[in-house]
Amino acid sequence: VVGSEPGVAQVRVLYASDTAKIYYRPEQIVPEKITDAIHRLGYKTSPRGGEDPNASTEDRSLLLKMGVALFAMMNVMMFSYVLYFGYIVDLPPEVRSLFPFILLGFATPTVFWCGAQIHKRAWRSVLAMTPTMEVLFSTGILASYVYSIHEMIRGGDHFYFDTCVSLTALLLVGKFIE
Repeated sequence: VVGSEPGVAQVRVLYASDTAKIYYRPEQIVPEKITDAIHRLGYKTSPRGGEDPNASTEDRSLLLKMGVALFAMMNVMMFSYVLYFGYIVDLPPEVRSLFPFILLGFATPTVFWCGAQIHKRAWRSVLAMTPTMEVLFSTGILASYVYSIHEMIRGGDHFYFDTCVSLTALLLVGKFIE
């Protein structure tokens, strides 16, 4: 997207370090126009060698969301274990019908609060007509969430709340490590 701006000579993106080197002609484009294009994609910018003053707040927010997502993932896996291995067959129907709602209760905040940044970046990249990996992740997370709700309404036994919660949690862990 930035490379298509008039006046930008070359763009090299290093995904591993979340940095980009942008070579531009100052007589043709101002740096603010470049940063605006990057912000439209859902990314933040800081000048070379500069530190973002909000970085520590963002790190704490990411740590909190990651912790909530990991907590939810452990609980969803624990309740899903009961469903996977057939222990639910011996339970009364009243108790058995509660399991999908428990899983939904853990999955909903994880998908929509913890994973909000994933979905925002995906949506922005689609609007900019340059789909990124976030589109793939967001699609997988939301598809498993919506299908699981469909199964709840239908009265089925196949829920994939563990998939949407695990994907969200593992993506946040990766982002935190990064």
